[in-house]
Amino acid sequence: MAELQALADGRADLLAEMPGIFEGTPEGELDEALARCATRLCRLAGADPEAIPEWVQEGLRRRAAARMPPPSGGVQGDRVSHRTQASGRTVCSGTSTSMSARGG
Repeated sequence: MAELQALADGRADLLAEMPGIFEGTPEGELDEALARCATRLCRLAGADPEAIPEWVQEGLRRRAAARMPPPSGGVQGDRVSHRTQASGRTVCSGTSTSMSARGG
């Protein structure tokens, strides 16, 4: 515990980050027991109990983001698609403008 306290350099808010993130993310995961152990150690080292709930919410947000499927591909934003014609010419088309460029 002394090592944790030394690393935090008296910042109980910093010690609160780890238990909060761990409490928000590992539920049902393989490393849940390890996360619970790390959480306990940070609390014993002096984590600010009032700062932990905010970090739990951040952990839940991160968990939800990690479970999101990856983007389906293509250019995001202005929805521009690129295709190469049989002539070797690349055509770019978007929702508001179309343009053609020589492909190489």
